[in-house]
Amino acid sequence: MDTAIIGGGIIGASIAWRLLREGLRPVLFDAGTLGREASWAGAGMLVPGTEFSTPTPLASLAVRSLAMYPGFVSTLERDSGRTIDFSLCGSIEMAADAREADAFEERIRLQRDIGIEAHLRKSQGPWHAELHYPRDGQVDPRDIIAAIRTVFERDSPYALRERAAVQSIEPHRDHVLVHTAHGPFRARTAVLAAGAWSTDIPILGPALAVEPAFPVKGHLASWTFPAGALGPIRRRGHHYLLQRRSGTVVAGATQEHAGFDRTVHAHAVEEIARECALLWPELGASPPEHSWVGFRPATASGHPEIRRVGATPLWLAYGHFRNGILLAPATAESVAGEIVAAIK
Repeated sequence: MDTAIIGGGIIGASIAWRLLREGLRPVLFDAGTLGREASWAGAGMLVPGTEFSTPTPLASLAVRSLAMYPGFVSTLERDSGRTIDFSLCGSIEMAADAREADAFEERIRLQRDIGIEAHLRKSQGPWHAELHYPRDGQVDPRDIIAAIRTVFERDSPYALRERAAVQSIEPHRDHVLVHTAHGPFRARTAVLAAGAWSTDIPILGPALAVEPAFPVKGHLASWTFPAGALGPIRRRGHHYLLQRRSGTVVAGATQEHAGFDRTVHAHAVEEIARECALLWPELGASPPEHSWVGFRPATASGHPEIRRVGATPLWLAYGHFRNGILLAPATAESVAGEIVAAIK
């Protein structure tokens, strides 16, 4: 195989798809089912405006990745024959008082330097002001995973290795051994993209500088409303609402350092419902129809690891925290491009 990709979330799957389009032979290893962890749980907000307040390299990467999304989605739809729920619907962040509105003014000034367009408007409702980001968007990550699965099952079915946990990775000068319960697999290159589980997989051989990954648990909830009822994404702090094309309204999210605890706590769901009803009174007092949790892949620095590890044939692509779905196109382009250059 040309590239072993460890982790089948949206990051690993997108890299694999890019490599397949380049004529290479990637193989995806996932300990469970393709895309069923953070990518399945994620709401799919594409909102650099409300995620990045100041100019940083990561903020610039997020802006570039959002600009790539229309082409990313249209190409994947064409390759797979599937429809992906994607729209540049815009987003609105709410200010409760004049102090918060003044902070928005400063944010607009700083964000202008990285190409984020924003407009501050007086609110017509109970809020003091609204900060509008017309270029923000949303995508259903489950649609992206389903489309990439379709491509691989049709064009390269041997390349999907689900329920195939990787026990360790052993990089050498000109190849990588990926050790599993079914024995070692040899690849010319490898990508570690296992999200919050990435650094639970030992890297054998000489010590390599790799930043640890850890999970940040998040609760989400959903309701069903007529399609198009919500309009732009609504947000304040960590709480947000978006609506799928199907009519499903997704709300989130908590941020909890609770390890890999999969328990759905009623009090966390109630908090989301209460805070999001302030953003959109149409929610009223109706309880969510569904609730679930996901594990965002975080690092202590707050920055993702997207790079080659020294001179080895091993690349890292994890630690995207709340923005893995947003950063998928740019991460896939960067990592796949470097691998293609190294192999060809």
